[in-house]
Parts: sequence; C-alpha cells; structure tokens
Amino acid sequence: MAIEKQINLLKRGDLSTNEFQTILNTIHSTLPLSETESLELSTLLLQHVLPQTYTFMDEYIQTITCDLLCSKVALLQMIRIIKDDNGNENMKGKYICIDLFCRCVNNIEKLVENFTQYQGTDYDTWKNLLSVKIIDIFGYINIWMLNHANSTEEITINREKIKKSEETYLFKLTSALIGRISTLKKFEALNCVRQIFSYFFSLKPKDLLIIVLNIWDEWKLLYAVENEIKIKHARQLKESRKNALLGMLNAINNAVSIDTLVLYFSLIADFDDDLAEFNDVVMTRLTDLKVEMTFLWLKYSENVNMEYLYEKLKKFGNKNYIINTPVNDQRNLMNHILALLYFLDDTKITEISKRDVFLEVISARLESSSTTLRQMGMFIGDLVYQKCNGKYLFHMKEYSKERDELLENLYQLRTTIDQSSPCENVQEVIGSILEKLHKKETEDKFNKGENQIQDASPIMIEIGYNSDEEDSDLDDHTVGKKPSVAKPVFLKDLLYYMTSDSQKDTSTYEKRGIAFSIGIEMVRLKKNSQEIKYYCTKLIDAGLDIDSIGFPSNKTADEDDIHEAVESWRVSFLVALCTSVSDLAFKYLIEGFLSNDWSFMLRIQVLTVLGLSCRELSGKDDTFVWGKNKSLDLPMLPQHSHQAFINLDTEYQRNKIQDLDQEQKEQKLVEALESADISSGNVVYRSRNLDIKNKSSEIAINQTKRTTFINKSLPKIFFTMVSVWQKINTLTHGRGFVAGSFSDQFNSHFLDILAIIYTCGVPNCIELQEMSLELILCICGALQIVQESSREEFPVRLFQSCINSIRSLLAENERVLSVLKTTANVQLSTLTELYSQVLSNSPPVDRTSGDISTALLHQLQNLSSLF
Repeated sequence: MAIEKQINLLKRGDLSTNEFQTILNTIHSTLPLSETESLELSTLLLQHVLPQTYTFMDEYIQTITCDLLCSKVALLQMIRIIKDDNGNENMKGKYICIDLFCRCVNNIEKLVENFTQYQGTDYDTWKNLLSVKIIDIFGYINIWMLNHANSTEEITINREKIKKSEETYLFKLTSALIGRISTLKKFEALNCVRQIFSYFFSLKPKDLLIIVLNIWDEWKLLYAVENEIKIKHARQLKESRKNALLGMLNAINNAVSIDTLVLYFSLIADFDDDLAEFNDVVMTRLTDLKVEMTFLWLKYSENVNMEYLYEKLKKFGNKNYIINTPVNDQRNLMNHILALLYFLDDTKITEISKRDVFLEVISARLESSSTTLRQMGMFIGDLVYQKCNGKYLFHMKEYSKERDELLENLYQLRTTIDQSSPCENVQEVIGSILEKLHKKETEDKFNKGENQIQDASPIMIEIGYNSDEEDSDLDDHTVGKKPSVAKPVFLKDLLYYMTSDSQKDTSTYEKRGIAFSIGIEMVRLKKNSQEIKYYCTKLIDAGLDIDSIGFPSNKTADEDDIHEAVESWRVSFLVALCTSVSDLAFKYLIEGFLSNDWSFMLRIQVLTVLGLSCRELSGKDDTFVWGKNKSLDLPMLPQHSHQAFINLDTEYQRNKIQDLDQEQKEQKLVEALESADISSGNVVYRSRNLDIKNKSSEIAINQTKRTTFINKSLPKIFFTMVSVWQKINTLTHGRGFVAGSFSDQFNSHFLDILAIIYTCGVPNCIELQEMSLELILCICGALQIVQESSREEFPVRLFQSCINSIRSLLAENERVLSVLKTTANVQLSTLTELYSQVLSNSPPVDRTSGDISTALLHQLQNLSSLF
C-alpha cells in the first residue's frame, strides 16, 4: 500500500522538485519491488514523468531513478521503446531510454541484484538476464543512430559513451555473475557456469579476449567452482572446460603476433596447470589458427603428436585437396605443418624423411601447374632436408629468396618462444596486452583512413546558469556570495524561480538566471502534460511580469540590449506556452488582452505571441523563435524583437504580386533587412538563434500542414480575434483602437496579426470561406479608419497593414475566391471601392509599396469585373 500511495503521488501535476525527490527516496528505501510494482512504476516513469523532467534532473535524482529502473521489467520496457519503429514520433522518449539503458548497463551490480531477487532459482534468473541479449540491443542502437540525427531539441547523444558502455558490459556482467556462483547450490552453479560459457563464447573473438583479460581472476574461479562439483557431473565439467579453453585460444589467435608471443605464453601458463590434458582436442582446432599460436601451444604442451602430424601431411599431399582448396587455406595448413616440424628433434625428423607420406607430399606438389602450390611442397621438403643434411634440396633463385625469408621468420618465432619464460606478475602481462590491443586498433583505424568524429558533448545536455560574477554584468555586487541553486525539474519550481523577489531572496539573480536559461525548453518539453495545464496561466502571468533581473548576458551588452533581449525571451516563452497547451493559453491571453490593465507594449507583444503561435501550430517553422534550436547563438535585434518578427514575416515574406518584376522583389527584401538593421545587433550569451539568411532565402520555412489544428482550433481563434476587432470598433464608433499617438501602430499591428492567423489556414482550412469573408469586412473597417484619419495625419502603418491583408486574401487562394465571387460580391465590391478611394488620394508611401498597391487594385478590379 505504501508503494501504491507513492506511485499515486507521482501522478499529480503540481509536484515540486523536493516533493519528487522525496517520493523517489521513499520508493528507493523499499527496494526490492515486486514485478507488479516494478511494472507500474517503470510504466509511469518512462512514459509520463521522465519525458518531461529527465533533462532537468540533477545527477542525484537521475541516479535514484536509474536504481529504480534497474530491473528486468523496466529494462524490457526501455528495450521496447528503443526498438519501437515509429519514425520521428516519441524521439525524445527514445533518446531518454537510450541514456537510461546505458546507465543501467553500467550499474551492472544493481542490475544483477534486481534480476536475482524474484522467486525462482538463481540459474533461471541469470538465464533470463543473459537471454535479454543486451549486446544485440547495443547493436540496434548503433544502427538506429546512424539513420537519425544525433540530437533532439533537448538531448544530445554521445556515441563514444554508448560504445564504452557496450565494451565494458560483458566483462562487468561476467564478473558480477561469477562472483555470485559460490553462493549457489552445486548443481545450479554448474548450470550457471555452462550458461555463461555457452553465451560468452558465442561472441566475437576480440570481444571475448577483452572480457577474459578484464576478469582474469574471476575467469579462473570458474574452474575452481567446477572442481568442487561432484564426480557424477565430470563429463559436463570436461566439456565446459574444453569449450572455455578453445574459445580463449581462438580469441588469443586473433591478436597474437611475434611481439606479443611471450605475453600470451605467460597468460596461458597462469591459466591452469592441467591444460595439457586437452592437447589432442586443441591440436585438432589449431589448423585454423596462425603459426604464432601453433608455436605458443607447442611450447606450452611440449608435445607433438606424430600420428596427428602424419594425418596433416597426408591431407596436404592429397591431389583433390590441392586442386579444390583455396590457396590461403593451403598456406595456413603449410605454416601449421612447418611449425610442427620445427618442434621435432633430429631423430623424429629423420623418421619423417623416410616415410612414404613425406615423399608423396613433395611429388604431388611438384606435379601442380601452379608455381605457388609447387613451392608450398618445396618449403616443407627443404625444411626436412636441411635438418637432416645441413643443406637445402632446391636452389632456384627466386624461390630461394622466398624460402629463406619464410624459414627465417619461423626460426625467429622458435627462438623467441624457446627463450621466453612465464612472467610471474600476470596483471602486468594483462596490462601490456590491453595496451598493445588498443594501440593496434588505433593504428588500424589510421591505416584504413577511418576518421571517426567523436561527440564532445555529454550524453545529456546540461542546461545550467553561470552565476560567476566575472561572467555577468547583471549580478548585484552588494549581495554576498549567493548560495548554490538547484536546476528545477518541475514547473512549480520554475514558477517559483521566475517570481523570486530580489528584496526578499538573496539568490534571486541566480534563480532568475536559471529560469531565463531553461524556461522555454522546459515548457516545450512538458507539452500537453497535466503539469503544463495546471500551471499554464500562472506561468503566463509570470512571463508577462518578469523583468531583466538575473538575465544572463555577456559583458558587452548594455541596458537597452538586455531590455530588448528580455522582450524577445518573453515572446518566445509565451509562444512555447501557447504551443504546449493551446486552447487554455489562447483563451487566457485574449481575455487578458481585453480586460487586464496591460501596457500598450505588452498588448503588442501578446498579439505577436498569438500570431507566431498559430504559425507554429499550423506547421510553419519560424527559426527566429527562441528555444527551438539550441545549437546556435542569438544575435540581438536593434529594435523590439516582437516588431522585427512581424515586420520580417508580414511585410517581406508574403507571396509576391505576379506583375512586379524580379528586380523590384529583390530590392524590397534588401530594404526590409536594412530597415531592421540586422547586421548591427549585439550577441547575447544564449544558446538560441535568430537566423537572418541572405536575400534569396526564406526566413520562415513552411513545413507539413497540421490539419487538425488548422481545421478545429484555428477558425475559433480567428473568429475570436474578429470579435475583438468588432467589439473595439463598436466601443470607439468605428475608429479601432484609440490610444493617442499609438493608435496607428496598435491598429496596424492587430490587422497584421489577424492576417497572419488567416494565412495559416490557406488553402486547406475547411472554414476558409467564412474566414475570408470576415477578413474582407475587417479590411474594409481598417480602410475606413485610414480615410477618416488621413484628414489629420495619414496612418501609413495601418495602410501598409491593409496592403498586407489584401495580399494575404488574394495569394494562392483561387478556390475560395471563386466561391466568394458569387457569395460575397457585395463585400468584394465594397473592398475594391474603398481601396480605390484611398489610393486616389495619393497616400505617402514609398515607390515599392505604391507599385504593390496599384497591382493589388488591378487584381481586385479584375475580380470585381467578373460579377
């Protein structure tokens, strides 16, 4: 019941970091869990809690979480998520599971302990652990990562750490299992030994050798355990010992060279005093091994089986073997025979020279039409003849050179192995072997030209805040040394940091700095969660009220730069909230826009947030919104960033009028960028970017349309905004927003945002016809305001917004326009007439805007003439 209570607490949406840590500690103190409890806990953590919190956890909480997930049930769930082929969906959860998977594998003692805590024999649970086939999962991870980007918005995977986890897993697991064998009953111990042998000797020789070298003492312990088991199991014992020995020798064969011959001889000599009893079995397998390994084993066993040698000679001289066997295989057998002959004394060499089988080998080889195959027989003949008579039998010049080189190499091997003696300190031997293996691997990569790019970043991005006084111009130097502040995991903590009062809390600067640094990403990470729904409105209020205290900037940023950066952060933070829980956030912001006592500039920012949020939710990728790309720095805009968003998006990135020539189009974009003065901005120390590209590129990249939002939510937002416009016009008797000298800017900005929201539905929204009709009415109302206001001072901004809105209505909207020709001909005629009247008064706009205005009028007149 206690565990069930803690699990229910984890389901709450209003946890703080301290509460979360307390719950995890409580569950951790009750380990081990039952399979049912482990299943419920791991499901909740992996599918609901961790995707929204893992990135922000500190090392201590991550360690506790890993301990709780080091179980068979949790491991299998992680594997399922990792192997789930769902495209780019749940990419975040998959990266988190990969990181947790590596942590659990590295925490092998805990993993083994949890696997052996359930009912059943230890043999069964170990068999289950081995059957999970962790190495296969590592292989799947490596293949999967080759086909995917190495990072998401929140997480970066370090392939080197994955590789290290994979390399160390096997010998860590073997060591952990062997260490527990002594606690088992003898029969179960035997089964465990055999299970370990059968599993690990199915691996590649290189992997096996690394395991054996890293757990050498535990490896020898396996044989000590076997020796204690009753005699009735002797056959199984001998079989397992044989398999272990052959596997180890096969692994050594792949690595041994003349430089490491003595090292491996010391290793084998330290292994067991009774290995010679397997001599016959080993010799039957050594034909596939290198000549160095043959010398090594013959030195150790000090015995050459003559019958075995005669069998190999007979095989080597068989004509069918000569004709049908690949040359490399024949060369390997030749080297094996030469090594055996090198270990014979003079008496046995003389005996061989008189045998028919020896003469048949030479004659059969000399009859071959291949020079290489003939020389193989000649090499063997010359070695025997030289040992018997002190001179060689064959003297051809080219052949003699190859023979001398071959036999010299064999002589060096024999001399090296004869002069060697086992090293007493086997750990030094193992260290030297591992060092040489690593060096050889590095040289092989270099020789093959394998330039492997290694990730320098950690497996999980640590988003922190540097509160060092030397790195920030914003610290209050009157405050003493600030205490260390933990990185928040839950939105409750983020809200507390954002609303921290510098008059009451000496750590406000550090808390605010952390909130600025991770707030946007944290909100995006918790999209659609119960937690974000619970704290959405409170976070909106905090985002609207936050000031520049604690904003992390570089030393070159002045007060104006910091103020503008905070405004950009505020807009991006609110966009993150709107896209994470859209219905609630949009409703709250629109209601607040009408009823709250917000400043003029704050209302402008809220309108900007509504427009940019609709663009993102409809599938458009505005790369200048902070928190969507963390790999780049953020250039500061020299004007309010929310205004730059609108200027760049509405004025200069609309669909161009077809009858403007290309030069005018390019000139317009150049003027737009120059007016924003992008190049003169300062860089604020943050991990986001406002990507201003060259004049031929687009700043906003349209992605796949998200039809669910476009058809269900977008029309509601648009019609609500239209209602706001109508309500304001009713209150002000058709003058729009009345804000003194700011009226023109306010009205133009509102109309721009309305047009932005409208274009998000073009051309696929099912209610686009009704939206188009409402937009026409709003434009007509704005043109009437332009006419009325022009008597005193022409509202240039509002007129420019009318132009933008008409362009939005006409561009790529043929389907709706064809319907409006018959259903809204009166409204279209009214729009054309009002627009024509304004243009007839020669509005004070630049040449480019004038050309666009004229082109739009022609399009409207052509459309009206069809009625």
